[in-house]
Amino acid sequence: MQRRPSDESRRRLLRLDDVESSVALDQEGSARRRREARAARAAARRRRRFRRTVIVSVLLAMVVVSGTVYAVTHRASAPVASDQTNHGSTGRASADATSPDATTTPTAEASSAAASTKSAPDRPASASTARGSDTSAKSTSSEAKSITVSVWNGARLNGVAHSVGAELQQDGYDVVQKTNADNSDYRQTLIVLKDKDAVPAADTVRGSLSIGKIEVTGRYQFSSDVLVIVGKDWPTR
Repeated sequence: MQRRPSDESRRRLLRLDDVESSVALDQEGSARRRREARAARAAARRRRRFRRTVIVSVLLAMVVVSGTVYAVTHRASAPVASDQTNHGSTGRASADATSPDATTTPTAEASSAAASTKSAPDRPASASTARGSDTSAKSTSSEAKSITVSVWNGARLNGVAHSVGAELQQDGYDVVQKTNADNSDYRQTLIVLKDKDAVPAADTVRGSLSIGKIEVTGRYQFSSDVLVIVGKDWPTR
């Protein structure tokens, strides 16, 4: 005769079933949470990869744009440089033609010829010419005192900014800066001014140097009235 389980035994069995069900549910919940955690980590990795890709793409685009702008700017400045070279050769020729060495011999010959045939009326003319020269030199010197100048070395010539600055200081200019230019490829000496109001000052500086092309531009940053960029056409003095 089979023995029936008592009520206590049935309750125990029911509790065991409940415990097993709870364990199974916990295991299923843990597995689901692990899957969700793995999915969240994978999504975070994808987001990080996407951000890195965007950053790298932006940096590459900036590099390409910068290179294109530099190439276009350099190409646009090339004809100006060649024109500066042609103008510089003309400036050197005119400077040579008016230099003291070029006029020494004719003056000596004229003086010897005048010594043999000199007359009284010629003397006042010579004196007036000398007075005119002195007046012009004094006028240039007085104008130079009111002009501030910056001198940049753009020709890879050692110490040329200091030597040109010293030369201008001897002529009375207020030289406020002597330094290197942004590059050393200037083929012609430039006399730069920010606006057309400073053209007379630039003309005065060019007259003192006997070389240089006057250029009105806002490309360069300087605080003086006139900027002198010494180019490769600068003669050795």
